[in-house]
Amino acid sequence: MISLHPTIAELPATAWDALAGEQPMLRHAFLDALEQSGCVGGDSGWTPCHLALWRDGVLCGAMPLYAKQHSYGEYVFDWAWARAYAEHGLSYYPKLLGAIPFTPLPGPRLLARTDADRQALIRGALDRAAQLDMSSLHLLFGDDADLAACDAVGLIRREQVQFHWQRQAGWQDFDDFLASLSRDKRRKIRQERRKIGEAGVRIERKAGHAIDAGDWAFFLRCYDSTYREHRSTPYLNLDFFLRAHAAQPEAWMMALAYRDDAPIAAALNLARRRLYGRYCAMGCRRLGAGPAFRIVLLPGHRTRAGHRAIGGRRWRAGRTQTGARLQPGHDPFGPLAGPPRLRRCRGPLPRPRTTPRQRLPRRTGSPPPVPPGAERRLNPTGRMGISTSYNLTASPSSNAG
Repeated sequence: MISLHPTIAELPATAWDALAGEQPMLRHAFLDALEQSGCVGGDSGWTPCHLALWRDGVLCGAMPLYAKQHSYGEYVFDWAWARAYAEHGLSYYPKLLGAIPFTPLPGPRLLARTDADRQALIRGALDRAAQLDMSSLHLLFGDDADLAACDAVGLIRREQVQFHWQRQAGWQDFDDFLASLSRDKRRKIRQERRKIGEAGVRIERKAGHAIDAGDWAFFLRCYDSTYREHRSTPYLNLDFFLRAHAAQPEAWMMALAYRDDAPIAAALNLARRRLYGRYCAMGCRRLGAGPAFRIVLLPGHRTRAGHRAIGGRRWRAGRTQTGARLQPGHDPFGPLAGPPRLRRCRGPLPRPRTTPRQRLPRRTGSPPPVPPGAERRLNPTGRMGISTSYNLTASPSSNAG
């Protein structure tokens, strides 16, 4: 039996975590903190509707699922799809999204132990999308097992590249890591570290219960200011960080930069066998954006390169937008190197409405024509796909004619 749940609190935490594995962002407590703090739900545009697969009263599968009224906080940009819908008299929102809110890190999204249960979950999500009159179903950043289940039911992939830091065989300390870089990058890092030392900046790393309320308050100021400087709105609040830290204290690691005993920058990671770099925030710009970034980033690399007790060989920084994160030894994962890491699956779409909902603002001029061979297949059994250029494409599984 498959059921929908408006809050994750309705689902047993122990059973959910047993299915979710060790990725801390997938844990019941993390998702519950997002809901309890108001970061999702309410008027956030993220409405929880988690999917659960039951067998004899036991939770055998689950999927973090949200009805979305916008595309913010996904780190996969589909505004062109929304505009294409509007220009052809259709509504793109609401859509159904299987993802971890505000978290572009790859991992399981169909939480189950068998391929059959994963397929049951994705089929259940497709059915719910049709029942709830959603425009489409999306699965973000799924792992290989998720993608196989999506392929089995005929969903379409979109593939991109992420950059992950991975410790190489033979690395014993930070100097070994530096030796693997080009001479120019190695020289630049050493020069910046020397300048930071000359400026009187010291780095302090904290983990678990050593991170106190004052540290969280300072980090939130940095986090908020970083968003504001980019003319954006922060997604998370202090209540979320405090709740998430209290529920999983062992999973959080914070690096703080001090000058004259006053904090000036911070970075936040989550760790459970692997290190997940999620939040880098600047409290001071006087040293410049590049050095300020590496003040808090490179100490983490020292931890990752030299301390195996942290666990794992890979550091996942999430979506990369600037070259700054590429410089300290990140390797591409995706279609160009290794298995794809960023994918999105889309499912069946309902029939067009005779009276479409309110449209997005239209561009000036005439709507672009639909390319030949890419006619809209908007019947209940049809499929629509996405290409890397956001063109509407006809799925091979669609019926001709």
